[in-house]
Amino acid sequence: MRLFQIGHLYPAQSAALSPSLARCSGHAEALDRLVAEVPKSHLLQPCLEGREDAFLSFVAEETSLRLWASEQGMPPGSGPEEIVLAQIEHHRAEVLYCVHGSALSGGFFDTLPGNVRCTVAWLGSPLVGDAYRRFDVVVSNFPSINRDHAAQGLNTAWFFPSYDPTVEDLPAVERDLDVVFVGGYTRHHGGRAELLEQLARAADDFHLSLHLDNSRYTPLADTWLGLFPPLSAVRRPRAIRRVARPALFGREMFARLARGRIVVNMAIDMAGTDRGNMRCFEALSAGALLVSDEGEYPEGFVPGETFVAYDGTPEDALERIRFFLADEEARSRIAAAGRRMVRERYGKDRQWRAFQRLVEGISLDDQGRG
Repeated sequence: MRLFQIGHLYPAQSAALSPSLARCSGHAEALDRLVAEVPKSHLLQPCLEGREDAFLSFVAEETSLRLWASEQGMPPGSGPEEIVLAQIEHHRAEVLYCVHGSALSGGFFDTLPGNVRCTVAWLGSPLVGDAYRRFDVVVSNFPSINRDHAAQGLNTAWFFPSYDPTVEDLPAVERDLDVVFVGGYTRHHGGRAELLEQLARAADDFHLSLHLDNSRYTPLADTWLGLFPPLSAVRRPRAIRRVARPALFGREMFARLARGRIVVNMAIDMAGTDRGNMRCFEALSAGALLVSDEGEYPEGFVPGETFVAYDGTPEDALERIRFFLADEEARSRIAAAGRRMVRERYGKDRQWRAFQRLVEGISLDDQGRG
């Protein structure tokens, strides 16, 4: 199988990485730097190993794309999709796996090279854009989201993020942060916002490290302009403004998680009862105690054994945080069991074997693209 994977980058991370990528001597160096810096739960094993039969690209990261295009003699004005299509053809890819389908247009598939025999996309949120309807199968580890997508006419399958090995490349550090939160803070995070405000109000009681990826309107909303509509809807409470720090991604994020005794998590509002977002896998990979809201978790996520569940209210979350900060033995035992579970049950090798089985099923059903 010749694999082509399109990875995902948050816009803020792409902007932060772009200056250093522009200083790279070529595409190979830029890609190595990207792989070192981005989260790896969704990156398949052959791409991480740099195998000849695998190619990794980031459609939302134009600096690395243009380095490749320049090396191949493509016109300077070539667009990101045009470059990715050229990469797919150059690699002679048979399988396309996209973790960032919303970055593609529906027209992308009209000129997809004929060597591609099946296409797979990850989508762990409601359907957006035109591209997802063009994939052979859309996957996630959220059963109810998969059912919703199937009801909208998509072919769906269950697939999972993996243990993230990023932390293994970091120097050993002391866990000197009591509570760490890293994640989004937007209009889709109503329950999460309430939890974070309560954590912020209790920040004098423990060492809190709160890193928020905010709405693009937040800088304005946090000024006096945010006292008035429409910015007042995204203005952050005073307690959060006082303690919040800039968003962290990839390697920097893992360095922070590795210092945390507890990593707190809450699913976004649109998740329903499904649980198991990527932060759960990352927190366990980093060896922290995951404290997350109750719901339907993937196999191996057992409350009280591999992580700690709270009832979804900020009050219960704070009560459990205080309890496990005081009980070092229980905290360390559950955190160690969680990390062991995610390495064994959701390791890179198992993820890759599961993906191969998935593709074999698509090939049997579809018999290729002709």
